[in-house]
Amino acid sequence: MKLAMVAADYTPGEADQLRRDMAAWRRSGRIERHRERLIERMSAKGIAVEFAERVFEQIRGFGEYGFPESHAASFALISYATAYLRCHYPAEFCCGLLNAQPMGFYTPATIVEEAKRLGVEVRPIDVTRSDWACTLEPTLGVGGELVSKKDSMRGRAGPPSPPSRLRRDHRLRSEFQADGVPYAVRMGLRFIKGISEADFERIDAARATRPFATLADFVERTRLSSNLLSRLAEAGAFESLSASAPEGSGSRRESLWEVRGLARGRHDELPLPSAEGSPRFRPLGSFDTIAWDYVAAGHSPRGHPLGPLREQLRRLGLPDARGVSAMRHDRRARYAGMVICRQRPSTASGVVFMTLEDETGFVNLVIWKDVFARHEVIAKTSAFLGVTGKIQSQDGVVHLIADELWVPDLDLAPRSAGSHDWC
Repeated sequence: MKLAMVAADYTPGEADQLRRDMAAWRRSGRIERHRERLIERMSAKGIAVEFAERVFEQIRGFGEYGFPESHAASFALISYATAYLRCHYPAEFCCGLLNAQPMGFYTPATIVEEAKRLGVEVRPIDVTRSDWACTLEPTLGVGGELVSKKDSMRGRAGPPSPPSRLRRDHRLRSEFQADGVPYAVRMGLRFIKGISEADFERIDAARATRPFATLADFVERTRLSSNLLSRLAEAGAFESLSASAPEGSGSRRESLWEVRGLARGRHDELPLPSAEGSPRFRPLGSFDTIAWDYVAAGHSPRGHPLGPLREQLRRLGLPDARGVSAMRHDRRARYAGMVICRQRPSTASGVVFMTLEDETGFVNLVIWKDVFARHEVIAKTSAFLGVTGKIQSQDGVVHLIADELWVPDLDLAPRSAGSHDWC
């Protein structure tokens, strides 16, 4: 505005209209109305036409991708505070992001995986402990007892505390924060697909009366629907109530079998004892355990979908994201990962940017317009994508410039949490 007033004798009103038209030129082309006026008036003041045209192009360019200084300062402050929290309080940072969903650039599954890479313990959904939202729990010692910094140095553990106290007593939280005990993130029941807050209130009210003793006790006192009970079993939320082996074993299938039977039996006026015991099911492997988590809750604290497939990927000559980030500039590379976002900014002349993820981190792709056109279908639809290209590494920032996109040929198809796409 000041430039137009000084160099082209714009009045304050004309300069304000220029500002308005800069913000709207891509919708209506109104910025073009100023071209002739600016150039003629600058020429009349002795400014070369070529220079006047360059000034106009810069004004138009700012209208396309300009950002007010006050907004930039505000975003910079938020970015700095966010980076500080992520560095020094990763568990609190993760918990806050998860409880703010749906929002932002990344899915809950990606947030969970990044937290684990930062050393945060992420604990699975558990009907005996999980709140509606995600919560922070002090880490536990041997036997499930809380361990303070001083007691851990002496080899002794402090007294156990009930989950409700861990969640709601802020004085206890401050005590553990000051004592240096790190926090784990307990996933909230809100991530179970199909659950409502009213369902959670029934669970919370029942366990506030007394802890759940068995699956049958849970089913009887919560009166949840059969479908929701099945989804909780599929997510492994009953494992603390199971008498079977730990996570990843047959306990999840057995819990599913049991809650379905219990749900049906609730309506029997004359229940008859079963002549047979509960069947024993084949244990879930790590791949299926993670897949069941993703189906039921959209994430898995127990592992990344590509983790169980890493050996097969390695045999195919495909490195993980950590390996890609260590490659030298201009090296040819092949990589396969889960697609977590796709972007095609209007200012990028048709270039598409994608981010792929595996259990070790992220790989950023740059896909030129012609490459994207050749592989448009799989680029837009494949949740698990392979790419061949060249490494671009500058100032510690690594991109993979794609030449070819393809679908990896594996024995098993990894489960995806979906992607955020602006493409």
